[in-house]
Amino acid sequence: MVRKLYNEIIVSEDYKTYMASTESGIKEDRNLLINIIVNHFDEHDVLNDVFEEQNIHFADDTFLAFNSAIRTFETFDGKFKLMPLLKDEEDDELFVSTLFRKTIQYKAQYEELIQAHTKNWELDRIANMDMLLMKMAIAEILHLKNIPVKVSLNEYIDISKEYSTPNSKTFVNGVLDKIILQLKTEGKIEKAGRGLQE
Repeated sequence: MVRKLYNEIIVSEDYKTYMASTESGIKEDRNLLINIIVNHFDEHDVLNDVFEEQNIHFADDTFLAFNSAIRTFETFDGKFKLMPLLKDEEDDELFVSTLFRKTIQYKAQYEELIQAHTKNWELDRIANMDMLLMKMAIAEILHLKNIPVKVSLNEYIDISKEYSTPNSKTFVNGVLDKIILQLKTEGKIEKAGRGLQE
């Protein structure tokens, strides 16, 4: 695996440009390492397969792992200091705990809202993952005031593509669109922050 990656890297444009450059220093070394991660490691099928054999959750952790490595190299100034996994641990912890609590706290109300916009479906016929994602999306839209509605909507549609059925993307999108329209009409969506008021 290491030999394969090495052989791919030394014939890449990133490496050729680095070797041909007359400038040499920490900045150039750092940029090469970041380019290697972004252009060779991040989407590398074989590398990802190797890691996934070690841990089936690696596909979910790829972004975090490579992002952490990139941030560590970006701050490298001659002394190696491993950067934390998260940019703002307090902010991320608050986001996760708020989303978790509000999704559970208002579970019944969210189910009623979903049922009102899925008249041809009984709730127990909707995929469990779709139900959970729609409830989480509603919680995020209503209670996390610094996240734009469109960002929340797109995020949960993307998650449904990864974790639910082939038809979930269209279904989740359609139901959430109707729910968002209702919540806006009723004046229940309040966003705070620059450019977030609609």
